[in-house]
This record gives sequence, C-alpha cells and structure tokens, in this order.
Amino acid sequence: MSKRRRTSSIASRGHEDDSLDSLEASTSSGPTMRKRSKKQDPMELCQQLYDTIRSHKKEDGSLLCDSFIRVPKRRQEPGYYEVVTNPIDLLKVQQKLKTDEYEDIDDLQNDIELIVSNTKAFYKKNSQEHKDALDLWALFLSNKNRLLCSKDDDVEVKSRSVRSKKRSLPLEKLDIDHSEDTSESSVNLDDEMSIYEELSQQ
Repeated sequence: MSKRRRTSSIASRGHEDDSLDSLEASTSSGPTMRKRSKKQDPMELCQQLYDTIRSHKKEDGSLLCDSFIRVPKRRQEPGYYEVVTNPIDLLKVQQKLKTDEYEDIDDLQNDIELIVSNTKAFYKKNSQEHKDALDLWALFLSNKNRLLCSKDDDVEVKSRSVRSKKRSLPLEKLDIDHSEDTSESSVNLDDEMSIYEELSQQ
C-alpha cells in the first residue's frame, strides 16, 4: 500500500511540475516585460540623456554646455571652419531629436562625440572650452550608463517578483505531500506493532 501511495505522490508531483510549466507559459507578465524592455522608445532615452547634459551646471553656476550650444559664426571665427570639416552643435542635436532622426542612443553619442572632437581640435588644451568638452563627454557617458542600468534594474526587479509568485505555489502542495508521507509512516508503525504482539503471544 505504501508503494502505491508513494507512486501516486510522485505522479501528483509530476502533474504539479506540468502545471507550473503551463503557468509559466500562460503568465503574460514575463514575456510582456521582455517585450516592453525591447520596445521602449529609444527617442525617449535620447531626450532624457540630452536633457541631463543640457541642464548640467558647473561649480560657478554656469551651464557646462554653454560653449557647445552654437558653433562659432564663420565671420567671427573663419579659422574654425578650416580645422573643423563637420561642424555640429547642441542646437543641431536638439533639432534632430525633434525630427526623430536618431534611431538609438548610439546615434546621439556619435554626435556628442563629434562636438567634443571638434572642440578639442580647434581649442588649445589649457582653454576653458577644451576642459568643458572633456567634462561634457565624461558627463554624457556617466549619465548614459546610469540610464541604461536603471532600466535593466527595473526589468530585473519585475522578473524577480514574477519568479517569487511562481515559487509560492508548489510550497503548499509540498506540505500536503509531506502529510501523506507522515500518514504512511504512522500506518507502517501500527502494522509492525500488531505483528510484534502476535509473535509475543505465540
């Protein structure tokens, strides 16, 4: 009898595993989260990243991006256009953001890197513009990593909550199985006691 009960217990656990697999397949939150993370609008991330460098202030209270909002005018700095073959400024970046010309953050990064490279090519190393360009590039990379990490952490937290919900289901059922095992052990003890009493009477 105990073998039959154990066999049925194992079979029931097999059904539980199947039900858990079907639960994972039917649960829409897991796949939906992955789709949401993949379908998240890259333009929104680009705009957030642009805003962080556009509004950043230095210790003196001035904006770090002041030197990069607009390229020098050709009549005022003709030498700039002799050194820089592909001029670009933050106003151009903002225009491209409004017209959805960036496909992802990497496209935005290429333009910011071009602004920094142009500045470093024209201005001397000890100039304020050169220093601000280095700080702008460091700020951009730092904020980019922070935004991407915060997005990944949010997806990870959601996936952990889904896994914890799935794990809470079999625990109750496992308790029921343990209770069946306990009843089986109690029955086996009763049988052994009855056999012992019969032998002692003989």
